[in-house]
Amino acid sequence: MKPKKSFPVTVTALGDGGYEIQFTFFYKNKCQQKIIDVEKTSDPKKFKTSQDMMVTMEEMPVKGHRIFYIEHQVFGMTVRIAKLISRKPEDNPEAMREFKKFMKSKKLPVEYMVVPKQLKNCVS
Repeated sequence: MKPKKSFPVTVTALGDGGYEIQFTFFYKNKCQQKIIDVEKTSDPKKFKTSQDMMVTMEEMPVKGHRIFYIEHQVFGMTVRIAKLISRKPEDNPEAMREFKKFMKSKKLPVEYMVVPKQLKNCVS
């Protein structure tokens, strides 16, 4: 189930302090597009989705990079996901080092990290 390809993610700031996150993925041999609105909470780093997932947006010391950290329940099991988001698709070794530190701080096994190939658009 590990993704081998990744498509651009667009994060748009909304006027109410929330964000719209738009992403594309390949599922069942088709390109799928998903848009998720996240609402601000009393904590400026935490946002809530309409599916009651909490998304934490962490600033990084590396300019132009953020970490999205999601922790939610699926069938009674806790699922934790960390995503390194950047304005540019180029590799940044410093950002990757900082991301690995973040993963370790959340007790996420670094060996489970997936770095999918970045594609410009969804192609079958």
